[in-house]
Amino acid sequence: MWHIQKARVGMKCLSYLILFLLTWTNCFTEAFSKGKSWNEMFELCDFRVILGHVQPSKQPGYYGDAGMTNDMTKFVQKIRNIFWVEDNSLISKFPPYFTNFTNLLGRLKITNGVLLPWYKLLLDTHMCMMPSYQRRFFLIFIYREFKNGRNEDKWNAALQNAGLPSNWLTKLKKVIVFKDVIQKAIKDGRSYAPTSDDAFRLARDVAEHGAEHRFAQGGAERYRDDSGIELMIPCYMEDFIPEIVAEVLKEGVNITNEYGLKSYYLILANACGMLEYHVAVADAVYLSGQDQQVLLNLLHETF
Repeated sequence: MWHIQKARVGMKCLSYLILFLLTWTNCFTEAFSKGKSWNEMFELCDFRVILGHVQPSKQPGYYGDAGMTNDMTKFVQKIRNIFWVEDNSLISKFPPYFTNFTNLLGRLKITNGVLLPWYKLLLDTHMCMMPSYQRRFFLIFIYREFKNGRNEDKWNAALQNAGLPSNWLTKLKKVIVFKDVIQKAIKDGRSYAPTSDDAFRLARDVAEHGAEHRFAQGGAERYRDDSGIELMIPCYMEDFIPEIVAEVLKEGVNITNEYGLKSYYLILANACGMLEYHVAVADAVYLSGQDQQVLLNLLHETF
């Protein structure tokens, strides 16, 4: 997992990278949904940034399934270079769930020459492209959908098929906030067992009720609001949550209302002044026709 200090990078800087990855990914998924690709014949200079969004300046063509696969091999290599962090003290060199995302990119679900709609949604809205607090809300929303009783068999199958480390509960009992939530559950007679169902429940409970344990009885602050508590979920449960999401989407469970990402990113962009920033970037550095290193340098300097 990224170090807590990395997790505290300014919201404006983080939002640039999130929007960059989200919209660049969408360039490919949109093309794949129409059976088109670049067949790995693209560079960063073949895309431009306009109003914070990555858009293609070189149009894709029809190269079959192999062309889409070739695109993703190259795309994964490029985004790994951008998001990789050189720091031996880190548990992971990449952001939360990023490796899960790149693994999905390498296993495209294509039928009759086009990317399947549920797989496009999965890639376009992947949890690695959500900031920490957005993942908290998303956890709460999808858990409510799970508990509403609809599609129960599909949800239960998703929980059982999602990978989960065997020692997740033992380790989280020692982590601040998690141990408070666990102790309260024991006191209330609803303790957690080392099962997939209860792992999902604990993740939701921490997302929804973790802030209740932020202050001691005397009013002293026990941990900062941006201390990275949510990061402990991918740290100790690994890819459990995004694998659940992938499974329920595959089974046709409608969780589009739980995303709400389109309006979220518009709000985030305006709140961070991102639009003004990228207007200036688009004027100063029109990426089409320039060396691919221009965008790499821009991202690393911003971050």
